[in-house]
Amino acid sequence: MFERNIQAGDVLDTIKNGTLIKEYENDKPYPSSIYLKFVNERPIHVLVAQNSMDNVCIIVTCYEPDELLWDINFKNKIK
Repeated sequence: MFERNIQAGDVLDTIKNGTLIKEYENDKPYPSSIYLKFVNERPIHVLVAQNSMDNVCIIVTCYEPDELLWDINFKNKIK
């Protein structure tokens, strides 16, 4: 996160107010989701695992999506 110059507040804002773009219901040990938000016109993806038993979200990673791997809206991976 810090190496990618992504601020903690931006990560939390992406989770709270971003767009859910992908769910991985079969991820182990917990299901996870990717959220997208534009922060000062910069797209940010945050991958969050959700431990519903303990009511805890775990931030797995956050990054600026590569425009060569994602569509123009950064919502779908290019196949």
